[in-house]
Amino acid sequence: MIEEGEIAGHAYRVLADLTVEIDTLLGARLFESMEAARRFVGAPDRAAARARSVA
Repeated sequence: MIEEGEIAGHAYRVLADLTVEIDTLLGARLFESMEAARRFVGAPDRAAARARSVA
């Protein structure tokens, strides 16, 4: 594990192969990227959030 934190109230872990494991109501789920994990839990995309804040 190289990083852990929280996205939209869900604990996550970035693994050595850069996949992201996130705790969901049904248990841990593995994603290929942080963006995919963020979309799954309904967290705003970082790029979209930056674009909105600049406008």
